Amino acid sequence: MRNFIIGESKELGIKVKAVDGEDFSITGATYEYKDRSGNLLETGEATVDDKMVYTELTPTVVGFDQIVTFKVTLKPVDVTKNPETVKADVIVNVMKEQ
Repeated sequence: MRNFIIGESKELGIKVKAVDGEDFSITGATYEYKDRSGNLLETGEATVDDKMVYTELTPTVVGFDQIVTFKVTLKPVDVTKNPETVKADVIVNVMKEQ
């Protein structure tokens, strides 16, 4: 969970790890930012840096339990394995400045 003050910009991201310990590369990543009701607030390409995936988020709507969903496509180094797509959610709380 990440806390923001409305209008504040921060990097928000995830680190991707293989459960089986096998190496992989990230071939693409996107994100969707939705409010608690599921209304889409923002979407776009995420930045990839080795095994890290992130975006610069500047919330414009106050509310709790907003969700940023990262969708990441992984390509195993082992050519006998197929690429796969994984998703990860990060909860975002946005408050008014006090």
